[in-house]
Amino acid sequence: MTGGVRVTVRADRAGTVYLHSYDGDRSLGERSVQLRRGRATTVVVPVTGGTPTSVLAAFESGGAALARRVPLT
Repeated sequence: MTGGVRVTVRADRAGTVYLHSYDGDRSLGERSVQLRRGRATTVVVPVTGGTPTSVLAAFESGGAALARRVPLT
């Protein structure tokens, strides 16, 4: 995969999202982005040295966190 994985994220509150391209065994690249409440943001998560199968996302706001794995199709 050249460049990276394009991801659009949106949150119901301001905070930071941490994104990793993931091949099932290891992170192939990472990107963190500050989000504004209710505003969609599109970013490219870098990919180096492999083929990603999913994106790992963790969102942090106000001392709380939420994490998800999103498979790539």
